[in-house]
Amino acid sequence: MREPKDIVNANDEDVGLDAIQSNKAIDANAALEAIDGDQAKALNEANDVNEAIDAIDAKDAKDAKDAKDAKDAKDAKDVKNAHPAHFAYHTEDKRDIQLLEKDTSPLQVVLHLVRHGVTRWNQERRYLGHEDQGVISAELEQLAPLARRLQGLQWARVYCSDLLRCKQTLRYLLTGDEVHSPGLIGNTEVLPIPGAVYDRRLRELHFGEWEGKTYEDLKNNPLYRRWIENPAAVTPPGGESWEAFASRIQHFLAGLHQDLCRSFENDENGEARGRDSKRIPDLLVVTHGGVIRQIAAATVPDTPFWSLRILPGEELRLKLAWNGQSWQGKIMG
Repeated sequence: MREPKDIVNANDEDVGLDAIQSNKAIDANAALEAIDGDQAKALNEANDVNEAIDAIDAKDAKDAKDAKDAKDAKDAKDVKNAHPAHFAYHTEDKRDIQLLEKDTSPLQVVLHLVRHGVTRWNQERRYLGHEDQGVISAELEQLAPLARRLQGLQWARVYCSDLLRCKQTLRYLLTGDEVHSPGLIGNTEVLPIPGAVYDRRLRELHFGEWEGKTYEDLKNNPLYRRWIENPAAVTPPGGESWEAFASRIQHFLAGLHQDLCRSFENDENGEARGRDSKRIPDLLVVTHGGVIRQIAAATVPDTPFWSLRILPGEELRLKLAWNGQSWQGKIMG
């Protein structure tokens, strides 16, 4: 069993990731995931958007082309609209996905994933999951260069965790408005950004009774020690299982595809947008460190959750293509 000295929060606090990485392996599978850097780069580059369309099952592609008339297409569309949740998760509805995309080049996006600014618990190396804590006002100034670059982009969609630290970070990034409050911590609510979607599915893992605790507080707890060794097999008391966490992130990704398909239906010029490499839409997501790692692990081949390090206020960009069932792509430089 590993004996990490500094683990605090392997999802949202960077010291946790440092300690785990210093032990070289998370579990028995980690050694298999430790792919040489050049190999990993080659794998990512090989997974370009042109391969995404090839991943669509041949039978489903044939079914989509065999729609006998406009009524068939309308019926399939009506099914999707009546049962959106079912549509997102059942492979038998891939035919409707292909009808929406009209069997052209795959839907593509550039996903800008930004971790929220620094909070007091970040500085104190405490577990911070669903606790609704604001950012430290003075720390927002460090995000100024990122804010200037992001404000120069045109966003097809903007998504944000519904927790205060993310909402404050989003507002600063897109408007330059700082959080003003007495004291160090900006726990004041902010005005929402018009058009932004504030989504509970983008919250960090819920640490339950371990919220606000440090590694020193918990290091002698046997359940905590087992959780460190295998987070997927142990759930924090009163908290969220790893399976539930991964499931809601996957649910968000499926919903992202639905949102874009609906926008193309309502936009007469949308057929080219997102399917033309010269006009790939930019999507902004302001969320938490663990969520960013999970999105990357779910969409970028050969990218283990623990392989990424995202500091507060940092951005990770992914170029993704919809392959008929899920998003796949690569990390952009």
